[in-house]
Amino acid sequence: MQNIKFNLVYEKSINGATERETYRNITIMGYYSSNDISNLGYKAWVPEREGYRNFNYYNVISMEVAR
Repeated sequence: MQNIKFNLVYEKSINGATERETYRNITIMGYYSSNDISNLGYKAWVPEREGYRNFNYYNVISMEVAR
């Protein structure tokens, strides 16, 4: 089975200032959680960072299948 790759636009907030970042060709691996909440957002493999990144559902602006 082939992994589906996505392009994702994410808005992060730091001290009240927002910044949009675009991540390309990411692979959604599942979800991440905390001790209090079991499903906070996506856990994804981000090739440009060569590592995993958590994306909170509320901060995902758009998500599309990569070509």
